[in-house]
Amino acid sequence: MWQPSASIHTLKARAEFIHSIRQFFMSKNMWEVETPLLSNNTVTDLHLDAFSTQFDYDQSGLPKPLFLQTSPEFAMKTFISCRQRSYFFKLLKRFVMKAQGVFITQNSLCLNGIVQTLMTKR
Repeated sequence: MWQPSASIHTLKARAEFIHSIRQFFMSKNMWEVETPLLSNNTVTDLHLDAFSTQFDYDQSGLPKPLFLQTSPEFAMKTFISCRQRSYFFKLLKRFVMKAQGVFITQNSLCLNGIVQTLMTKR
């Protein structure tokens, strides 16, 4: 049977930490937003390799490639350009491939389109 790799104490501490981050930014009148995890295009940064997957049920009947986000910056900058809100944040997971083919997921915080990595799991 599957068991979590973290202890109950660690899971509780993580939940409290994330809750405190959200409370802090909410107290500053910032809104938490969601951005897409999958996109039709990959990133423009030459140093990042995106994971791709295939959507087999596109309306065209043809397989459609999709890419896991390496960063939400473009989507968050869209919020700014549309003047939806001046201040917002996002807690996220990013997916980036290394040259050796091993991937890293990064727990990050994005403030107004600027990503700050909190922890890196390798």
